[in-house]
Amino acid sequence: MSVPYSPGLIVLVGPKNMEIKGYADLKGKVVGTTRGTASDRILTDLNTGAIIRRYDDMPTTTTALTTGQVPLMSASICRMTSGSRSEDHFFRQVSLLASL
Repeated sequence: MSVPYSPGLIVLVGPKNMEIKGYADLKGKVVGTTRGTASDRILTDLNTGAIIRRYDDMPTTTTALTTGQVPLMSASICRMTSGSRSEDHFFRQVSLLASL
């Protein structure tokens, strides 16, 4: 076993006015995600009732959200504990995206 070095998070990004309090609230809603990721597996395994649109990579998934092809996006993110400045930039970008 190794010491964990990166917490993994599944995030859901969408409009502020859409109330999502849990997985049950995804029933019937279209959610974009990147094929084969942890978020894809969670959405599939939990059988949330969401209509899942899978994309081949994160840039395409993000584009689908920002162009209105999907109203919600589920993504797997992690924060490395290396202390590099790039991790701060990444989270600013995620926060920026989350405020759409």
